[in-house]
Amino acid sequence: MSISPVAVHRTIVYVDIEKFGAVSAWADQLAVRDGLLTVMKQAFRAAGISWTDCRVEDRGDGLLIVGPGEPKAPYVEVLPTAVARALGTHNATSAEKSRFRLRMVVHAGELSFDSTGFTGNAVVRAARLLDAPPVKAALAASPGVLVLVISQWFHDEIVSQSAALDPRRYRPVAVRVKETVTTGWVSLPDNPYPLLEPATRRSPVAALAVAALLLAAGLTGDARTVTTGRVVGGDYPVRSEFVAKVVNQRSHKCIARNGIYSQTNESDAEYVGAGVYQWDCAEPDSDPGHTVVLVPQPPGWMIRSSIKSGLCLATDGAPGQHQRFQTCKPQDSRQRWRLRRVLGHVRDVVVVENENTKRCLAFADPDPKSITLVQAPCLPEKAFEWEIRPYPGIGEQSCADRSRRRLRNHESGDYLPLEVTLSAAQRSAHGCTNVVTDPSGRCLGSAPQVRWLACTGLPDQQWVVEPLGEEGGLLWSRIHSAADLSRCLQPASASLTVQRCGTSWLQQWNLG
Repeated sequence: MSISPVAVHRTIVYVDIEKFGAVSAWADQLAVRDGLLTVMKQAFRAAGISWTDCRVEDRGDGLLIVGPGEPKAPYVEVLPTAVARALGTHNATSAEKSRFRLRMVVHAGELSFDSTGFTGNAVVRAARLLDAPPVKAALAASPGVLVLVISQWFHDEIVSQSAALDPRRYRPVAVRVKETVTTGWVSLPDNPYPLLEPATRRSPVAALAVAALLLAAGLTGDARTVTTGRVVGGDYPVRSEFVAKVVNQRSHKCIARNGIYSQTNESDAEYVGAGVYQWDCAEPDSDPGHTVVLVPQPPGWMIRSSIKSGLCLATDGAPGQHQRFQTCKPQDSRQRWRLRRVLGHVRDVVVVENENTKRCLAFADPDPKSITLVQAPCLPEKAFEWEIRPYPGIGEQSCADRSRRRLRNHESGDYLPLEVTLSAAQRSAHGCTNVVTDPSGRCLGSAPQVRWLACTGLPDQQWVVEPLGEEGGLLWSRIHSAADLSRCLQPASASLTVQRCGTSWLQQWNLG
C-alpha cells in the first residue's frame, strides 16, 4: 500500500513587481530586486513573522514565500500595511529607476516539501490570483504602491472573523486565468476603498450568498470592479421632476416595463404592485418607451411609473427580492432613493441606493436575456451603475395654441363631428398637457368613460399629445389620457373611448 507524501497547511505570500519587463538595464533590474528583498524582510519583521523560518523562492520578478506554521491573522492584519509602508519609504529614498510597485497575494493550502522546494495546488491558485487582469487593473488605477488580493478561503476564514479588519474594504473580483475560475478579494492597503455597504456587518453566510450570486452572474469580471467604487461622488443634483430612461450599464436595459406604452395584461406589475423589471430600452432616444419619472424628494428621489402617476418604485427590504411599484407615499423611506453620482463618465451615471435598506439596485443574472432586478449590498460594479438619460417629454413639442381644430382619425379617415379647441393646461414631467373643449365650453374627460363634462381642471380631463410622424403629407399623433398615460383616445361606434395604447391607426389622429 502506497502512502501519500506528507502535506501540511501553510500560508502563502506571493509578490510580483509591476512592469518589471520594462526595466531594461541589468543594473536597474538588480537594484529593483534587491529593493524587493529588503522591503519584504522589513515588512515580515514588522508583522512579527520570522523571515528565517520562511521558505522563499526567487521568481525573477517576484518572490514566492511560504510562512511557518503559525497564526494566519498577521498576514492580513499587519503584513500588507507593513509592506506598503516599507515600499513607500524605499521609493522615497531611491533613484527613479529603482522604484517599483507590487501586487501581493495571500492564500493558504496544503503543501508538500522536499529538499529543493515545495509544491501543491495552493501554489498554482496563488499564481492565478496574482495574474488576474482585475488585480492588475486595480494597481494600475491606484495612486498607491501596493494592491493585495486574498483568496476566498482567506477572506472567509480569516478576514471575515478578524476584529482588526473591516471586510467592507475588500472588493470581489472574478479570476479566470487558464484552468482556474475563482473569486479573489482585492484591497488597497495604502489607499483603502470606501465603505460602500451598510454599517451592520453581514454574517459570513450572507457574504458568501451575495458573493456566489455576483460570481454566478459574472459581475466580478470587469476590470472596473475595483476602481469604480473609488470615484462615487455626491448626490445627483436636485431639479424639478422629469422623465428619464434609467439604463443599466451592464445589461443596457431600462427600469420599468414599456415606459408610457401599454401592457396587454391587466395584471401587469405596475398595476398590481408585483415585481418591477428592466426591459430592452426603446431606441432611438426620441422614442418615449421605457421611461420613468424622477420626482425630487430631498435628499433623494422617488421613481414614479410613467404609465400610472400614482405608483412609485419601492423595496420590500428582503435581500434578492424583486422591487415593487406601490401607491406613492412621499414619507415612506422604502420609496426614496439616493442617486449617487459615479464620476469619470461623460454621461450622468449613478448608483441607486434605497434610503431605507441602504441596498442598491442591480442587474444580477447570468442570463443576458433576463429582466430580473435585485437589491443587494452596494458594490462598485457596472451591474450597480445606471445612466440617467433625460427624455424631454412626449408633449414637449405639442403645446396647444388655442386654435380650433378638426380631429381626423387615421384608420377611418373620418373627422369628429364637431370642432374642438386644444389649449395648454399645465406642464408636467411629460411636457405640455392639454384640455380639449367643444364649442359649448365643455371638456373632454376620460374617466370613467370618455364624455363631455363641465370643466374641472383635473387630470382625467387633460390629455398629452404624442407626435408620431408624417404620412400622406399629414402629421399624425396619439392622444394620451393624462390620468393614465397607457390609455389613448380612439373612436368607438358613434362615440369615443380610451383603450390601451398601441400601434393601431385607430389611435392616430391628425389635429387639423
